Amino acid sequence: MGTNKKYVYATVLSTKEYIPGVIKLYKSLKSTQAKYPFVCVCSISITDNDILKLKALGIDCLRLTECAIDNVTIYENDNSLSHWKYTYDKLLLFGLTQYDRIVYLDSDMMVMENIDELFIHKSFSAVQAGRLANKDWIRLNSGLMVIEPDVNAKNAMLGLISDVYLSRKQKGLGTGDQDVINEYFPEWPSKKELILPESYNMIFKYIDMYKKNFGFRYSNTKQDKTIKVVHFIGKKKPWNDGFIRKFMMVLKFLIGRSYCLKAYIKYIGY
Repeated sequence: MGTNKKYVYATVLSTKEYIPGVIKLYKSLKSTQAKYPFVCVCSISITDNDILKLKALGIDCLRLTECAIDNVTIYENDNSLSHWKYTYDKLLLFGLTQYDRIVYLDSDMMVMENIDELFIHKSFSAVQAGRLANKDWIRLNSGLMVIEPDVNAKNAMLGLISDVYLSRKQKGLGTGDQDVINEYFPEWPSKKELILPESYNMIFKYIDMYKKNFGFRYSNTKQDKTIKVVHFIGKKKPWNDGFIRKFMMVLKFLIGRSYCLKAYIKYIGY
């Protein structure tokens, strides 16, 4: 990796409800002695005060100057979609040409081990998260991606939003940035060089099952079976409520799942 290259870790903050997640992601990444800086890319909806709070904790912030769906008329005419307004802003990362390479992480993730090695991977390198548990999950999961910014790619993906939304709506399906990326790059599942081990995007609820059935471990000698990034997918996030309440809510799930419990306690500690 060239010393003159501008490499950064990044997350996107599209709603203020995810600020606690950004903070925990930043602290977890910092604890691994990451070589490269971290930046929180903020949607235009994020207030100056919220950005100042993040900066006070040492988190660099970059405010976007546009919204990914500014010119998407289906979103202008459908008030029921207002809560999705900024979720496509992840696509704008592809336009941040001030960076040579970005390792993107969702703000509901926790980094368990140093992952600087991801910067040697090609653009669109990502994980088929949950594939070992769900054989039909072959698509790119946009929770963690290696990105080489390319304005043409950004513009092409923004141009696909309407068609992807309408196509999926006819099937009764919701649409997000991940669906647009996969439509832009439909041949991705066949590009083996772009498929990263599930170690880099380990779905929280699967941790113990992956340990038991597939040999994944914390601090494993087999790097492709080392749990490096945990992803707390789903509506309920570990930061949603007070510690006692949220711990009791997941206690039933955590009983008998020692690896999930270890990750949960580590996350709460940040």
